[in-house]
Amino acid sequence: KWNIADAVLLAVSYIEVFLVAFNLDVAGQLQVIRVIRLGRLMRMVKLLKIFPSLYSLIRGFIGTIMAIFWGFGFILFMLLLWAIIAVQFIHPDNKPLYEDDTAWCATAFTTVSNAVVYFFQTTVVGDSWGVCAIPLMQTSSIHFWLLSSAFVTVQLGITNLILAVIVDAAAQVREQDVHERAAELNKHQQEARTVLMRVVKSMDEDENGDITFSELLEAYEKNLEFKS
Repeated sequence: KWNIADAVLLAVSYIEVFLVAFNLDVAGQLQVIRVIRLGRLMRMVKLLKIFPSLYSLIRGFIGTIMAIFWGFGFILFMLLLWAIIAVQFIHPDNKPLYEDDTAWCATAFTTVSNAVVYFFQTTVVGDSWGVCAIPLMQTSSIHFWLLSSAFVTVQLGITNLILAVIVDAAAQVREQDVHERAAELNKHQQEARTVLMRVVKSMDEDENGDITFSELLEAYEKNLEFKS
């Protein structure tokens, strides 16, 4: 994997050299390429093994990036559904409350995109939930059930579900890290066993499968690998 990443970064570097040499910067390609080259910093992750706690944190974060990405997409999808419902059922009652007003609450439910921003602001970020909601609830109890249902499904349902998936992904990365460490330790043990067998065979001068005391003393005096 690291070899593939190095090959990609090397190719990107050559592209950047080519663009700079010919003074080409079409639609800001140089900026994009330079951002991609930041991927070289990923190499530093391997150096962080000397700090086990920090290495585990970074490995866990990298392992949960995809879970975070899909979780964010899932949240946006749910917000889109609630936004469509809000534009259809909340906007007609919200419009008379803010006649000739340009405040955010006046335009929050006019379009689906505005409604998505409103629900993200109130259900995900948790900012000023009651500012636009309370006046609507005072006009009809239906709006209470709509807005509270949106809050519960997103804030208490989806976000906690995503959190559980992220924690599970981090646990899988931690378990994989344990297996990698065990494999690395086993590799070192195999290498040490190979070296030991080579030393032992070099000590057995008569090749009878046994090491005598005299062979042991002679190996200690002459065999530098055995002494080390």
